[in-house]
Amino acid sequence: MLYKNKQHIIGNYSAIQLTSAISNTIEREVAAALESVLPRAGLRPFVSLTTPEKVAQLCELSNIVIGIRLFNRDIGKGGVGLESFNEIINHPARSLIHDLNQEVAEIMEQSDKYTMYFNVI
Repeated sequence: MLYKNKQHIIGNYSAIQLTSAISNTIEREVAAALESVLPRAGLRPFVSLTTPEKVAQLCELSNIVIGIRLFNRDIGKGGVGLESFNEIINHPARSLIHDLNQEVAEIMEQSDKYTMYFNVI
């Protein structure tokens, strides 16, 4: 979960440099968020799960922890290194994704036309 939280900082082309102080703060925030979602007393039932169930639970827990950190960032009480919601929404890559989706739709439409043409022949 710590790795995924760090990826949200590094992987988003953020201007934030991941120093040891920031890394320690992130670790504390992740630990606190995880403790609030899965207290130590709840570890025993978690350990008894099958491997696929554990993987699914860990993915969900990771998303919840990131959500808690985003919420804390929004209210100004944490979320060190995370971009704000507005920065994420207005990220330049969003327009690229939109353009790519349009191109994919056009290519699929052309593919359907070619498929219908060759089925007729």
